Amino acid sequence: MEINSISESVCFPKADHYRVVASNYDYFYQGKNEALMNALLKYFDDVQPKHVVADIGSGTGFFAERLYEERHLTNPIWCVDPSPEMQAIAKKRRGVYPITMTAEQFVHGFKTEKFFDKVLCISCIHHFTEPLEILRGLKASLRPRGTLLVVNIGKSSNLPLFTNAEKSFGAFLSSFKERITAMLQKADFEVEVSEEKIYVGLKKSQWYEMLRGRFTSNLNEFTDEEIEDGIRGLETGRLKGLCLEDEVKLHYSFDILKATKRY
Repeated sequence: MEINSISESVCFPKADHYRVVASNYDYFYQGKNEALMNALLKYFDDVQPKHVVADIGSGTGFFAERLYEERHLTNPIWCVDPSPEMQAIAKKRRGVYPITMTAEQFVHGFKTEKFFDKVLCISCIHHFTEPLEILRGLKASLRPRGTLLVVNIGKSSNLPLFTNAEKSFGAFLSSFKERITAMLQKADFEVEVSEEKIYVGLKKSQWYEMLRGRFTSNLNEFTDEEIEDGIRGLETGRLKGLCLEDEVKLHYSFDILKATKRY
């Protein structure tokens, strides 16, 4: 398998995915993002108030704002995301410097050599069209011993997806951690790999809203009718017997790849 490829057998978002989902994004992901950020805080123990940080694929700026506040940063976090709709929400947050660009445009368009102390890539690397080149560009942007923190959902996650979505999700996660680790090593990073598990409870009605709203980009490969068929399958299967107001447990695992610049 070509080391630069991370998107085989996976349908990735159409150009307007985040335009459509932006208004509901924080509602869909609030519980998960809060629990994930709480789990990630220990990976930011080395962040000092004067440090300069970039968040690639920053979405609505939730993680950037929390990090800015938790570590009392004096410099705003550079939030790089190509979606104007997501950035419109990010602009309302504290400690955010929004840059409406793709990761590719950012690493090729800014002179940031040895500029950042830490760079974040949280649940976004699967959208990179040239992941290895981007990782090399991000490495160049780090100061010596600076770190790139790559966070991605792990294959031991257990979400109540309908059968076809579960298969698609499984194909996406297959060997993903190993491929990204290999890319980071090829980009000449020192890599430490760990795992975090979080558990989120939400109402079954909200979970169905999230499926219908295509909260995760791989759901774009399904039509409205296919999603409704999938929900009917959950009603007679995995979520049978639960009322719409009952709680559904979401079990997430996240692969944490801490990549350190050697010099």
